[in-house]
Amino acid sequence: MIKPIIKATNSRPLSKEEAETLKFSLYLKNRKVVGISKIMDDVLLWPKANIDDWAERFSPEVSDMLDELLDDAVSVFDGATLDKELMGLFAEFTENLKIVTKQVQGVLITNQPIDA
Repeated sequence: MIKPIIKATNSRPLSKEEAETLKFSLYLKNRKVVGISKIMDDVLLWPKANIDDWAERFSPEVSDMLDELLDDAVSVFDGATLDKELMGLFAEFTENLKIVTKQVQGVLITNQPIDA
């Protein structure tokens, strides 16, 4: 599912414009992850049979979407030196991504939430 290691080269500082663009992109990605998390919270409240049906139908798409979110985030940061604010935003994003990944795994594997 999610690739466990993030590797970035962090070799050059961002211009002000690049930093603002990156902040906005990261904000949008984080909103998407939080939205997925809310959906997963709802799914976990369904009866087991419905959860099983949902998992069978949507697991490939959800898994692919999470992989893409992580790949997108890593590619955006690769090669850039980040300031304190961007590092904080990235930390928030990765924490939310970790939470939603565990929620998805809980639905797909055991149909139970897993503590983040």
